[in-house]
Amino acid sequence: MLAHASARPTGRGRPASRHAGALGALMILALLATAASARDVILLIGDGMGFNHVAAGRAYCVGTEGALVMEQIERHGQVSTHAANAAVTDSAASATALATGVKSYNGAIAVAMDGSNLETILEIAKAKGMATGLVSTARITHATPAAFGAHEASRNSEVQIAQDLVRDSQPDVMLGGGSQFFGGALLEEAAQAGYEVITTADELGVATAGATETSKTLGLFSAGYMTYEFDRSDASSEPHLSEMVASALDMLSVHPNGFFLMVEAGRIDHGAHANHLQRTVLEVEAFDAAIEVVQNWTREGSARQADTLVLITADHETGGLSIQNPDDTLVAGEFVRPGWSSTGHTAADVPIWGFGPGSEAVQAQMDNIDIFPIMLDAMSTEPGTAVSLVGKHLTTFGALKRPEATR
Repeated sequence: MLAHASARPTGRGRPASRHAGALGALMILALLATAASARDVILLIGDGMGFNHVAAGRAYCVGTEGALVMEQIERHGQVSTHAANAAVTDSAASATALATGVKSYNGAIAVAMDGSNLETILEIAKAKGMATGLVSTARITHATPAAFGAHEASRNSEVQIAQDLVRDSQPDVMLGGGSQFFGGALLEEAAQAGYEVITTADELGVATAGATETSKTLGLFSAGYMTYEFDRSDASSEPHLSEMVASALDMLSVHPNGFFLMVEAGRIDHGAHANHLQRTVLEVEAFDAAIEVVQNWTREGSARQADTLVLITADHETGGLSIQNPDDTLVAGEFVRPGWSSTGHTAADVPIWGFGPGSEAVQAQMDNIDIFPIMLDAMSTEPGTAVSLVGKHLTTFGALKRPEATR
């Protein structure tokens, strides 16, 4: 049974209720009931990326008359992002919602309001015999990737999050920053668990070329966050986001049972926190390039197109960005004139795009907990096995058997 809020009068004399949100979720579930299953599931998250971040990226990359790669994807909508305990979410609560289908408190890493662990989509994929991967330009222990592969009461427990990743969830591929949280003893544990630890773009290329079904790769390319695109030099040893994504796809696709991959463009958020337009926009450009890599990869064969669900969204909007060029027609290579209303997060809705089997459930208006059942259902042989009880933010799981698939 769905729980509804009591109607209350508004300034226009109309009742405000949650019926619309509940009905939207029911529509998603109805579409899931007939959706096809997918062999591979890829979720790309632009941290802090709102609609105007995309528009600013469009203006710079292709001009105001053009469109980014992500904007040309046919199925699209917008997503509300509030946390269980706040109208404005942080990355931890939002990533927890995306990874588990359950709202929690700001700061939570895949734990519920009562502190109990929430099973993540990565853990479900792992239990089904699928390969798994996490890629981020932030620290691999940062809130967004952490919520897919760790369980901690606080996002600040990054030493413990690193331990969770190496000892417990053990994604087959982890690429990002954050080496400061992986001490020598933990790196030894990682090696004993089968991980090849790499630290440069060149080493990533070698590891990718030699990847096998049993390979595990831990790429730690910086002590903290990876370098902004705006600040990089040609001599940088760090791989670009698009290169990490290409490598992750090559490494994971050798596995016979499919894979789940989460990709985070983590530095869009940081540029927006600083109200630094150039850094923000170049991170959006890098994210779009990574999306193009994924899109091209799915087009390499008809089986990949038919078997890969790709969802693209954001965890929240950062900075309250507006574009203030009333009389300008911008051409590629020009930055918009920005207006910022905040150095923090906002409650603004964020975009979502999707293609591949299961993307039919992408709707005009969604909540971030609605994304998890789309991914879950795509992993199932029987459509409609993900049942979301929207009013209580609970999720139950049906039969999760993997189809025999070869490519």
